[in-house]
Amino acid sequence: MSPKTYAPEQVRFWRDSWQQLFLENGSGPEGPIKVKRAFPLTEPDRFIVITDIEGEFIGMLDTCRGLDPDSFRVLEEELEHEYFLPQITKINSIKDEYRVMNWSVETDRGPRTFEVTNRRQDIRWLSDDHVVIQDADGNKYEIKELSQLDSDSQQLLEVEA
Repeated sequence: MSPKTYAPEQVRFWRDSWQQLFLENGSGPEGPIKVKRAFPLTEPDRFIVITDIEGEFIGMLDTCRGLDPDSFRVLEEELEHEYFLPQITKINSIKDEYRVMNWSVETDRGPRTFEVTNRRQDIRWLSDDHVVIQDADGNKYEIKELSQLDSDSQQLLEVEA
């Protein structure tokens, strides 16, 4: 099977009774499949990579816009599950203990505490105002606009990170 680029009107996504994701592309169903964003931070609604469950590339969806409503919902649910990315709304504390940063934060998904083990690799500044933090377990947290956080949170991040 050769890799394809799909337009949203060419495909339909659905789940079977085992909650596995499938793709209908005009030449029959394919699946179960997995989906991932090629550019999750800069183009979250474009360039959706479609693979089989072993990770073998099947094709790419140009954009989510234009999918039928049920397909859009199923695809968004799958991508949301894949890219759980809580938004940090407040930093309560950042404590450095033995070269491990212990963070206590408030997010749009509730309070979280986590550890960051490598400042250079785990705190990624995408711009002067946009930060993505990865904890020791591989979970990611985002601050889309640092300037929107309270001044204490901004100061903690600038001093510790």
